[in-house]
Amino acid sequence: MIAVLGVTRAASAADLSEQAARWASDMDFSGSMELRHGSRRLLRLERLGDAEGATEPVFWIGSISKQFAAAAALRLMERKQLSLGDLVSSYFPQLAAPALSKAGVSCTLEHLLSHSCGLPRGLSSDQLHTARHLSDPARAERLLEQLARTSLMFEPGTDYSYSNAGYALLGLLIQKVSGQSYESFLQSELWGPLGMHATGITPRPGVAPARGQLRLGPLWVDSVRWMLLDPWGPSQSGAGGAIYSTVSDLLLWNDALHHGRVLAPESYRAMTTPRHGDYGLGLVITRKPFGTLISHAGSHFPYSASALLQYVPEHDLSLAGGSNRSYEDSGMKPLAEALLASATSASAEAASRVPAPGAPGWQAMLLSSLLPLLQLAVLVYALYISWYCYARRAQQDWLSWWLRYHTALLAVLAYALRWRDYPFDPLIVLWGAWCLGGAWAARWWALPAWTRGPGLKKSSVLLGQGLSFSVVLYYLPFRYLGAALAVLAVELLPLAARQLRRAQRTPGAPLSPAR
Repeated sequence: MIAVLGVTRAASAADLSEQAARWASDMDFSGSMELRHGSRRLLRLERLGDAEGATEPVFWIGSISKQFAAAAALRLMERKQLSLGDLVSSYFPQLAAPALSKAGVSCTLEHLLSHSCGLPRGLSSDQLHTARHLSDPARAERLLEQLARTSLMFEPGTDYSYSNAGYALLGLLIQKVSGQSYESFLQSELWGPLGMHATGITPRPGVAPARGQLRLGPLWVDSVRWMLLDPWGPSQSGAGGAIYSTVSDLLLWNDALHHGRVLAPESYRAMTTPRHGDYGLGLVITRKPFGTLISHAGSHFPYSASALLQYVPEHDLSLAGGSNRSYEDSGMKPLAEALLASATSASAEAASRVPAPGAPGWQAMLLSSLLPLLQLAVLVYALYISWYCYARRAQQDWLSWWLRYHTALLAVLAYALRWRDYPFDPLIVLWGAWCLGGAWAARWWALPAWTRGPGLKKSSVLLGQGLSFSVVLYYLPFRYLGAALAVLAVELLPLAARQLRRAQRTPGAPLSPAR
């Protein structure tokens, strides 16, 4: 469904809406997008098959959340409760040197807001996922413990490195200074007064963010079901990405923020002044042919959720979009830029010359399809190896059989335990390729001739299988590692004892069981 509402200049608005409809159809855009001039709606796209109805679709907005954290911090600064030059460690003594300092320079609040502190992009979810939100004391404690063990990548203020971890820490700081939970502070200070009633972090009755669509070859599948995800997992992302909202709410925010109803003029200037590169405080400021673009995008992988919020001050144009596909697959960026360029053209004739955003080429579609297909292959192969070994078809050599069998089982176990940040981390694909090659080499090359083959073959195969096994053990969630090792040891001893007894009964016989 495509709706164009609130149009007063029929000719140019009709051309714009016609272009938008054609481009969105050509790109198979899935989601919502709206363009406004001031408070007047120019066009609205609604292309989300499972969201048609009385309620507006809700989307996870990812890193667009960062501008809410930045605005909250600036609000506290206006009340003299914070200052951009404040040392972050002064609020968290456990993060005193050397945790948040390098070369004698300590990280300030401005460094956190502008991604120039030197913190890594993220922290291991294994230490955080058991506690859901920043307001949970257990989560806050784990976050601070991890940051206390973190080394900065560079001297604060000298470089730029995008850091979700830094914004998670910012959320804790806002909680501490305001005396409220992070979500409560945003609700009372920003969302409530602006009428953003469909925006939040924690689940609410009647609110269900759009389910993501993951590209699997020529098909689109439900990413939550396909990857065994917690539907509310993005709400655990901290101040850097935990918020859900609607296109209408985001446009209310854009209008209030950029027209002086959220921050004082000096705070707004601080927020929209680039530091390193084009990043300000929670916002990206770039120059485009049609003017200055103040924006931020957001996405959640592997939830296939993405969003975009843009403002062109010279033309008072505001655009917001949300999609239930990844940022790359959604096509929002080229579609939004084409619409803004067309809307700022002097005439309908000039607008007609704006190049259309092309649909993703077959190369991009192949690349976006390749990862989930590889992930499926890894899981299927792990299950196959488990069945193969259970059927006792791999008894040529018990040690290599044992390594293959348990490597496959641990891979499935790691999947079920939401392996690392999400069920399929890119590292599991690398491990899968490694394990796949080693297992096939062992099956077709070395194992049938294990007792007769050269020592180099035996040693190389055992080394490869052992390394694969060690890699899976290493990336298994730490709290399960001790139990896994204990179970494996209990299984290994009887196998070794049986082989030794068999060798003793048949002097000179090989250690491999007879077939």
